[in-house]
Amino acid sequence: MNVQVIEELTIEFYRFIFKYFFTVAIDVSTKITSKIAECFKDAGVVHFITHGLHTKNSKVDKNVCKNLEIALAAGIETIGAYAFFNVSNGDLEAQLNNMINYMTKNCPTILKKARIFLDIEKELWYRPNTKGYDSLNRKLYKNLIDATTKHKLSFGVYVSRAHWEEIFKISTFNYGNKLPLWLCHYDHKENLDDFKPFGGWTKADVILKQHTKDSKKYCHFNADLNWDPTWE
Repeated sequence: MNVQVIEELTIEFYRFIFKYFFTVAIDVSTKITSKIAECFKDAGVVHFITHGLHTKNSKVDKNVCKNLEIALAAGIETIGAYAFFNVSNGDLEAQLNNMINYMTKNCPTILKKARIFLDIEKELWYRPNTKGYDSLNRKLYKNLIDATTKHKLSFGVYVSRAHWEEIFKISTFNYGNKLPLWLCHYDHKENLDDFKPFGGWTKADVILKQHTKDSKKYCHFNADLNWDPTWE
C-alpha cells in the first residue's frame, strides 16, 4: 500500500470519527490540500486561520491565498490570516503592507472576507536587555495599530497576557483594544474561567482562544486548536 493510499484512508477514518464532533477553530502554518480542508469541514471546523507572514524574514507566506481559497471551497466560511511582526526586520507597517499588497494582488475577494490578525510574540520584539525596550515597543505597536486604520479590512490581535506584560512591561498598557482579541493561553480548556483583563481587553472582547498547540487530533494534520467563546 503506497503513501497516498494510506493518507487517503487516514483522512476518511477521521471524517468518520469526527462526523458528529467538532473543534470550533484551527490555525495552521503549512500548506493544506482540498482533502484536508474537506476533512476539517466534516469534523465541524467553522473557523480557519492560516499563516501569512514569516517569522524570521517577514516575507509573505505564498501559501496564504491558496490555503484560504481551499478552506472556502470546502465550505469553511470564517477565515483569517495571521502575520508575525519582527522588529529586527524594520518598519512594521511595511511588513503589514507587504502581506496586504500580496493578497490584494493574488486574492482580493478572499482578503475582503478574511480577518487579519496581528501576531504579537515576545521573541520578535525588543527584550528587557535593551535599554528603554518597553517605550520602543509601545511606539512601534501604536504605529502598527494606526497603520490598520488605513485599510478597509477586518483586523484582530493575537497575543497572550504573559507576552503582553513582557513586551510592554505592564499589563495595563492599552492601545488598539477596540480590535478583537485572539487570546493565546495553552491550558487545553475551552473556557475563559481564569481570564484576567489586560491591554484594555475584557472577556467580552475575546473572539478566539488558542488552547492547544501543535495537535494532530483532527484529520492527522498538524494544527493549533482554538475555542470560540460565542459558540454555545
